[in-house]
Order: sequence, then structure tokens, then C-alpha cells
Amino acid sequence: MDVLANFLEDPVPTLVLVTVLVLVHEAGFYLAARWFGLRLETASFGLGPIAFQGVRWRLRLLPVAGFVKMAGISRLYSVSSGQTQALSAWRLAVIFMAGPMANFFFAVLLLASLFTTHGHLTVLAKVGSIQPGSAAETAGMETGDVIVEVDGRSTSTFDDVRAIINQAPGRSLTVVVERIGGKHTLTVVPSVVTVTDRSGATRTTGSLGIGKPDPVFRLLNPVSAVVTAVEETGGLISGVLNAVGRVFISTVAADPLGGPLGGPLRLQHAPDPPQQDEFMLLVWTIAVYSVMIALIALIPVPPLDGWNLLCCAVAVVRRGRR
Repeated sequence: MDVLANFLEDPVPTLVLVTVLVLVHEAGFYLAARWFGLRLETASFGLGPIAFQGVRWRLRLLPVAGFVKMAGISRLYSVSSGQTQALSAWRLAVIFMAGPMANFFFAVLLLASLFTTHGHLTVLAKVGSIQPGSAAETAGMETGDVIVEVDGRSTSTFDDVRAIINQAPGRSLTVVVERIGGKHTLTVVPSVVTVTDRSGATRTTGSLGIGKPDPVFRLLNPVSAVVTAVEETGGLISGVLNAVGRVFISTVAADPLGGPLGGPLRLQHAPDPPQQDEFMLLVWTIAVYSVMIALIALIPVPPLDGWNLLCCAVAVVRRGRR
């Protein structure tokens, strides 16, 4: 992980990364505004004094960030021209939301590309270990069994198996496993286990008493890659929000490999990681940065996009009361 550590410790590449992600953000704002027919007034790359400018494009001395300004509309929801006054509040909301959505889309695109070329870290539906006296041992399951079906539903990942078992405590289930010699159909009754969540509430869940196998990298087809990338991006959003929440609220520490940020964190702990792990973790880091920029932009304080969206919502409410 030396490459990633050096990358993050050096302010120059980090600054370049943030600049690129901000430009992605502004590109979303620009494309949405153009979609609704607004005229481009200024598109600026960088900050500070202007080093070069064309009719609408400006290059500034400091290659940090950038912005797009449309005629008659400011980032503080100030409407001053006929073309923007004619826009409804929801259209303005779409324009202001386009920046954060561009960052979310960029994260999905990065991860989907990664999953199709380098693979997605996956815990397969395989028995890694069996606890003595467990439901799995009683049913005749063996270490190394690949679980292909549970209760008539196909399974490809360990989470698929766990989701079904958790909902069936004490109920007899048919499990199909693959091992040397072919497929075997077993009958298993998940043990009834009582668990306590972070809020202190208790619930019952099912358990086979099996351990996870070592995770592996699995190449995904383009469709599966996009679906998985959307799920992982949603996990990143949840993970970032939870991390921010823990700054203000003391919570019980979660399993560092099992939460929404498990994707990038698991890469650091994968057994015998392949040589491209540093590159994969770097891509994950860029995706996290992109998600963070989008979430920061959605904070409802001036002059961020979240404030503009709040103003749009207020405008809709006011119009509804008239």
C-alpha cells in the first residue's frame, strides 16, 4: 500500500485529484443548464488571476478547482434574466442537483470499469469452516462445499446464503451443495440465535454455524459491474454519512471489514492480494473522494448546491400556498 500512502501524503496529486473531481462536478452543472437552454457565460479552470481567456473559457494561474457560470443564474439561486425566470423550480433543482449527480455517476463509472477489468472482491457461497455441533455439521455439510441453492433460491455469494438463513431460524430448509463427486441435496435446520443491535433491541435470526471462505477477485460482465458499482456507491454514501455521524454521536464500533466501506477496506486485508491491489485501492479512494465532494456540495449552506436545492424547495412550497 506504499503507492497509495505516498499519493495521499503528497499534497500535489491530492490537489490534482480534487480539481479533476470538482471539474466533473461543474461539468454536470454545465450540461444540465445547457440541456434547458441556458447560455454559457463563463467556464473557468483554476483559481486566482486569469492567465488566458477566450470568449467564454478562462484558464487561471492556480490549477485548483474551477467553476461554470450561466447567464442570468448564480450559485446562490439568484434569478435575474427572462430565460431563468421562465424555468420552473424543479428545473432549477435539476440543474443544481446535476453537479453532485455527476460525482456519483463518476464513482459508479470508475468502479464498474474496475470490476470488469480487475474484478470485484467477492466472498463466494462456500463453506470456509464449520463449528462443532452446529446446524451445518448436523446436516452433513463439509468444509469446501459450494452452496449453489438454499430453499429453492440460487446463491452465488456468502451474503446470499446468509440473507436466506437469517430469515429462517428453526425452519427446515433444502440446501444443494457442490463438492467432489457432484451435487448433494441436504436438509438443514438453522439454529435460533438471539442478537442485539446497536440500539439495544434484540431479535432472533437463523445460523448455520459456518465461517466465511477467503475472498476472491471475480471479473464481472458489464451489466453486473454497473449494478454492483451502483450498490457499492450507495454503500460508500452510507459509509461516509455514518462516519460523519460518528463524529457527533458516540456509537459502538462496527466490524471494519463488514460495513458499507467494506469494499475499499477489505482490499487491504485480502489474503495473498494480487499485484494490482494498490491500483484497485487507489480507484476506490478516488471514488470515495468523488462521493465526498458530492455530499459536501449537498450541505444546505451558501453557496453550496444544497442551499440552492433548499431554495428551490421553498419556492415550490410558496407557490403551492398561493
